[in-house]
This record gives sequence, structure tokens and C-alpha cells, in this order.
Amino acid sequence: MKKTITTILTVAGIVFQSSGQYLVNHVITVAGGSYGNPGNMVKYGILYPGPQDFSLFDSIPGDFTNAALAHNSFLYSNASNTIYKHDLSSYQRVDSVPCGGIQKMAWHQNNLFVSRSTSFGATSNNIIVFDLNTLDTVTQITGFANPTTAMLVVGDSLYVAWNTQGLNDQLPPTYNFDSVGYISVVALNTLTKVRDIELGNAAGGINSLVLDKTSNKIYTGNATAASVTEYDVATSTFTTDPTGTVTASKLMSVHNGKVSGVFELDAFGSVSGFGFWDIATQTISDTVAIPGNFIAGVVDTINYNLYATQTDYFSFGSLSQFTNDTIADSTYSCGVSPEAITIDYVVEVGVNDIATTTSFTVYPNPSNGVITVDGAYKIAIKDLSGKSIYTTKSVSLEKTKIDLSFLKAGIYFMETEKGVKKLILQ
Repeated sequence: MKKTITTILTVAGIVFQSSGQYLVNHVITVAGGSYGNPGNMVKYGILYPGPQDFSLFDSIPGDFTNAALAHNSFLYSNASNTIYKHDLSSYQRVDSVPCGGIQKMAWHQNNLFVSRSTSFGATSNNIIVFDLNTLDTVTQITGFANPTTAMLVVGDSLYVAWNTQGLNDQLPPTYNFDSVGYISVVALNTLTKVRDIELGNAAGGINSLVLDKTSNKIYTGNATAASVTEYDVATSTFTTDPTGTVTASKLMSVHNGKVSGVFELDAFGSVSGFGFWDIATQTISDTVAIPGNFIAGVVDTINYNLYATQTDYFSFGSLSQFTNDTIADSTYSCGVSPEAITIDYVVEVGVNDIATTTSFTVYPNPSNGVITVDGAYKIAIKDLSGKSIYTTKSVSLEKTKIDLSFLKAGIYFMETEKGVKKLILQ
């Protein structure tokens, strides 16, 4: 299923009235490799869900990654203590900026929010705000006693999760957990923290935040306390469901009255899988719908397919795509420790040129790379941002064959003196 929208596009100065649909353009993984190994590389991979084609497109020296965020055809991520920006139309690095202790990323308007941890080399547990376009520092948001573990933009606020640890909070076999979970609220208009919400010991170990857009409620996955907390944004009230032996390792999305995520069935994490927490009954409705030791995952909000990664942290890393059942449709090797994954959404556009006629033809369309253009002289191929990536001139208006197999699969525009057509490469 696709979500239909109406939008106005401007390509090379020509205005189009278009009705289109959101599509999953890319699924991107960032794999940190084997920490501390000499010559270790952080590897970037990209999956095209339609043709199910996965390939690596970049490798950067580094020891770990924690965050990846796709927005407006750009990818923001970290390789060790550096933020990198990739242009997803060319898959090239276009900018970078040093930033120690990177944990999570979020965006709002022109701002990129990057949370930091002293445990990973930051000088303080704060959030640095960068300009999305230039990666210049805008400001810093302070006031967090411990490292932040998740961020979520809701309306005019940024919700930030963090935890405090008590004296008895230690690793198994003791299990005397006494962490306290907090959510801090940052006003996006002033970029300052305005209040802290203490969720208590029952919500200790918050490591993920997801939003139910229907009810405007936030759900937190609490790994230490083995619970899920429901926070009502409108009333500022919350309730926590103790799931018992089931640990909500990472929540991913809300759909059809259920919160999806990765759940561990024992404190050692030796038995885990992708499951569901039922909002109506506030209980785990399916502990392991899909078994597996997943370390990261994302659910696309268009088709509600699951993309999840697994690894043993030293010899392999894989990305699996799940659709309507519990068996992986496809599995790809994506590098060791693929701890960051994100989805790049685009708008599929049905373009009707209101300025000129489109009296030329392009076939086959969709195409595997080689196309024929009939009835046009000046030809330019542009990506969804309007950037020109190929131009040519035909010797006549007769049929012209063009080989575009060097381009990645995706949606493009063909602009000629006769108008503009959408071109799909598979």
C-alpha cells in the first residue's frame, strides 16, 4: 500500500501539478565492523526494495557506528567520532564534521540533532544541533545527567530519553536493577530543555521511543526494567506495563494497535525475536513472531515491511527483509555489526506538464538501463532533487538509444525540449 499526496514540483524552472505517492526509495545500513581491529572500516550498504538489489557504496575508516538518518535524499550517519553526509542521488560523501560520543540522530526543519555520551568520548552528555545543509553548529542543548538513549520529534517538542543508575544496578546474575527512566522535553522553537519527566524504576533502561500518531502517545522500550511505558503527550500522564521476563530491547513502530519491536525472552539475550505489544490489553501479544538475535531494525511506514540486521560482532552481519510472513524474503551480507539502519522515502510523481506538451516517447519504461527516446533532441536526466546527472543531444528527432545502466535503480526525470517524463530504472 502507498500513501497518496498532492504536491507541486519545480524541475528546471518548469512547474508541475502532481499527485503522487510516498515510496520506499532506499533502505540503508551502516556497519561498524569489528571494534579495535587494525584497518577496520565502517561499511555503507543500500537496498532497493523493488528489484531487491543490495550493494555496498562506501567504506570509511572507523571502529563503530551508532546512528543513521535519511532525509531529503541525504544520509547523515557516523563513523566513529565523525558525522558524514552522503548525497543519495550520487552516493558520494559531500560533507563531514568531527563530533565525539555520537549516540542518536533526529531532525526538525533545518536542524540535525545529535545526542552525545561521555561513555563514547564526548566531553558532556548533551545534544549538539547542526544545520542540515552546512553541518555548521547551531547550538548545544544541555542539562542531561546521563547519556541520552533515544530522541523523538512530536509537534513542537523534541522528546529525549535517558536513565540514571542506582547502586544496585549491575549486570547479571544479580538482577538488582534500580535504574530510573526519564524523558526530557526540548522546545524546538527555542532549542532549550524545558522540563524532565521522571518515569520511575518501572521504566528503567529506556532505549527507544516510538509514536502512535493516531492517539499522540509515546511508547518507551525499557530494557532494564523489562517493561513498556505509555506516555500521553496531551495530558502528560503515563502508565507502565511490567512485561515480566520479556525485555523490550528496541521498539520500532506502531501499527494497527500494536507496538512492534525486538524482545528478549531471558536476561542474557540468548533468546530473542521481533514481536508485538498490544496497546489495548497492554501486554505482549506475540513474543517472537520472527525469531532472531536482531541488533537493529526499521519498519517502513508505507508497506509495514520489516528490515532487520543480525551479527555476531566479529565475523558476519546480515540484513533481512520481511513482508507478510515470518520468513525472510531476502537476506543480504551487509558487513559486521550493522547497528544503524534507516529508510529513505521519496514521492512517486505522476507529472503533467502544464507549460509544454510531451510529444515524445521513452521506452521501455520502467527500464533495466537501456532506453530509446523518440521525438526529442535535447535530453537531460535529472534526479528527484532536480540535479542534472546526464545530458546528450540527438542528431535528429528519430529514435535515440541511451545507455543509463551506470545509474542506480530509482526514479528519475527525463527533460527535453518537448517536456518532461518520469523515468523508472530497475
